[in-house]
Amino acid sequence: MSDVTALEGRFHDGVTAAEHRVAVTIVEDGLEIAGAGARAFWRKQDVVVVDKSGDVWRLSSSETPDARLAIEKSKAAETALRDGGILDPRRDAIRGLWLAGGLLALSASLAFIVFVAIPLGAEPLARATPRDVEEQLGENLARQVNVFMRPCEKTAPADAAIMPLLNDLEAAGDPGFTIMLTFVQEDTPNALAVAGGQIMVTSGLLETLESPDELAAVIAHEIGHVKSRDGMIALYRNAGLGILLELITGGSGVAQQIVMVGGQLTELSYTRAQEARADRVAIAIMGDAGLDPAALARAFERLKGYKRGDGDEPRVPKQMRDMHVPEWLQSHPDIDNRIVRARAAQRPARAIAMSPEDWATVRAACKAK
Repeated sequence: MSDVTALEGRFHDGVTAAEHRVAVTIVEDGLEIAGAGARAFWRKQDVVVVDKSGDVWRLSSSETPDARLAIEKSKAAETALRDGGILDPRRDAIRGLWLAGGLLALSASLAFIVFVAIPLGAEPLARATPRDVEEQLGENLARQVNVFMRPCEKTAPADAAIMPLLNDLEAAGDPGFTIMLTFVQEDTPNALAVAGGQIMVTSGLLETLESPDELAAVIAHEIGHVKSRDGMIALYRNAGLGILLELITGGSGVAQQIVMVGGQLTELSYTRAQEARADRVAIAIMGDAGLDPAALARAFERLKGYKRGDGDEPRVPKQMRDMHVPEWLQSHPDIDNRIVRARAAQRPARAIAMSPEDWATVRAACKAK
């Protein structure tokens, strides 16, 4: 093709902030750009239409992606650019297909990382983490949790009363970490273990359980999570998801919720396995500490009663009490099956968890003013 009349344009070389008035000549194999203090040649196959909205076409080159060339729209300029193959609908369509294919491949790769690679890699990473590093992470995470679950005040008497039991359970379980127990103000009966030996017991749990053996069994279960480093595994999994979500959504809260729900569905069987393993560890710890492992079954029965709303007032709405959620769709194993397994481990106790006086002190841990 022969040269055409030069078009006027504004050129940024991508190196400096200076704008250059240039003449743009469309030749057989590309664009010649020339002006005072600026000269460039862009091969036709490298030219990219960055933006064609508004009053100008904004072009760039894949060889110098930071450079920009703006050409004011006119009928003559459009004809010249189209005849020169710069504005080519077929090439734009092909580029669109390549872009769509690339995005699809990227999405598939990210999905593999989120739902396969991260869950598979979290456990080996947790096992390889130095224990002192996990302890520090656990302390930091516990402080974050305590923003939402406020530690109870003036718990020194309860801390002293429960310490012998903690020492016995820790000696029997050998979790590899010093157990640090915190009483927190939360009506829902619960106990949770985060990384590094940090265990939290809610005020609701102290009110729901009726014997120190039941509390010992629940703590032994949480020690099972500590020993298996389940908190660290979760920390790695969630950290990986968080990084990917930042890349995918730029921090969109709604998008994060959607992806997290999808990730949760892939983790149910693994979480059930963790819970079942923690139950087995709890049964072993209770037996080695001279306590009746079946206390774990009694603790589960108390929690099941809480969920049913046994007592003077229902604790949860009736529609929730009537709802049966099958085991395969829960993050915890079905509580009836857990009760059966724990009750089957019953054996005579050779020791007591704590004295009645110490138990009363522990139950009142979150009531001190």
